[in-house]
Amino acid sequence: MARDDAEEISRKLDESFQSRWLPLMAGIGRVASVWAKLEFSINEMIWDLANVDINCGACITAQLTTPVSRMRALISLVRFHGGKDKLISDLNKFSARLDGLARRRNRVIHDPWGYDFTKDTYIRMEITADRKLVFESKEAQIEDIKRVFDDIIHAVTDFDQLVRRMMAELPAWPRIQYWQSWERRGDEVRTSPDSAPKESPPPPQPSPVSPAYEAQLIINPLWFWAPRTP
Repeated sequence: MARDDAEEISRKLDESFQSRWLPLMAGIGRVASVWAKLEFSINEMIWDLANVDINCGACITAQLTTPVSRMRALISLVRFHGGKDKLISDLNKFSARLDGLARRRNRVIHDPWGYDFTKDTYIRMEITADRKLVFESKEAQIEDIKRVFDDIIHAVTDFDQLVRRMMAELPAWPRIQYWQSWERRGDEVRTSPDSAPKESPPPPQPSPVSPAYEAQLIINPLWFWAPRTP
């Protein structure tokens, strides 16, 4: 192959990568990043409700590999702490919603991708065997990935609202081990030592969301790069 021919092929490949593959890769990366934020938020609430050192908690939640298993653990803790039926029901609905959303996320992240130049469209090779084998190529567009991303963003926002409800509706519970483990890490996103609980909480009663806990809900840019909807 002549040098000029090789350079021309290389130039076309670079143009193809820029125009076709970079948007796809960026879309897949955004879906992966925002889903990781959602999983972290659920894990963190499990650690909080269990009042465990976050390192110990991470050893446990790292073994929960699906959103349904995480939500089962979370809902069990909410029920254990005296969560009312309406709160439990809404958490169960959110769990069912996450199950379907996780399947869509998995297809974006785990399926091999290709491009059909004859149809000017992306191709996703779906291979699953959940009681029925699926082994086929499916056409897809960047807009399909954007819809998954947007739905995960909405799930993150809705889970934040559920966290606020848990903090407001559940009776107070001991949280010292949980707080102190954040302090040892020195994470500024957590509350200051002055605002962390120093002793066991008073008898069970509804606990409003404190400004200190509102501060926890601020998204740390190091953990979460995707934009957030109002």
